[in-house]
Amino acid sequence: MNSWVVEGVQIKKWTLKTIEDADIIFILKPNVYIRDLRIIKRFLLLKIGIRPWNYNQSFRNLRKMINDWNHKYDYKEAIELTQSYQKTYYVVKSKREVLMHIENRFVSKLIEGNDYT
Repeated sequence: MNSWVVEGVQIKKWTLKTIEDADIIFILKPNVYIRDLRIIKRFLLLKIGIRPWNYNQSFRNLRKMINDWNHKYDYKEAIELTQSYQKTYYVVKSKREVLMHIENRFVSKLIEGNDYT
């Protein structure tokens, strides 16, 4: 079985093939302030050189990430798009929820006789 994971918040024409080919879609919806803290933490780790990045991070870009990307993130748009492709999706707040859905799906497929091992 071929497996792959794609992450991101891009809902653009070039990402539609990924949605079309997906078996399961997880729409992430953690608390906005938790996302803010994660963005700031990542920024600080990049600035002090602990975590490499493919471009030089600036305070202007940090502000854009928090104000424009994070606080204006509309998960409902992702739901509508996913529904238009008639895909199985889950809105989740944590990694634990993602793993629970994957485990439940894997177990139900085994019970149905679809062996993915």
